[in-house]
Amino acid sequence: MIYDIVLYFILVTIGIVFSIVASSVIVSFWAWLNGRYLNRYFIIKKFVGGIYTLHHAPVLGYYYASEHKYGRLMNKAVKKFQSKYPDTTLIGMSITLQSRRLKGVPIQARRWHLLGFQILSDFVVLLNLANYRSEKGKFRYVHLIRNIHRTVPMKYVIVDKGVRL
Repeated sequence: MIYDIVLYFILVTIGIVFSIVASSVIVSFWAWLNGRYLNRYFIIKKFVGGIYTLHHAPVLGYYYASEHKYGRLMNKAVKKFQSKYPDTTLIGMSITLQSRRLKGVPIQARRWHLLGFQILSDFVVLLNLANYRSEKGKFRYVHLIRNIHRTVPMKYVIVDKGVRL
C-alpha cells in the first residue's frame, strides 16, 4: 500500500518535470521557426498595433540565472530585437522585474487575472534553480514570492519607437 503511494508520487513528479521541459522546448522551437526566438531565455510575441512583448521562456524550462546573468541575457535579447526590428516598439509586462530606470504603467486587471499573473510569476521564480540558495538564513525564493504578492504588475516600454501606452 505505501509502496504504491510512493511509486505513484514518483511517477507523477517525473511526469510534471518532463512536461515542463517538453513544453518549454516546444515553445522555444516554435518561436525559433517563426523568427521570434531571441536567446535561450527570451522570446517575443506580437502585441496589438505592431508592438511586440518580451517574454521569459527558458529553453529547458528550468534555468540557473543570478540577477546579473539574467539582466545580461535580457540586454542581449533587447539588442537582438533592435537589430531585427529597428522601427518597432518592445514592451514588457512584469510583476517580478520592477524597474526604477524605466517608466512603467500599472496593468489594470480583474482580481482573478491578477491572481493568475501572481501564480504564474511564482512558478517562474521556482523554476530558477539559483533561487534555492540561502541568503541571510532564508532561501531567496521566499523573499521573491513575498515581493510578487506585494507589488502591482507593471507594463514597461523597453524599446520606444514613438508608440505610447
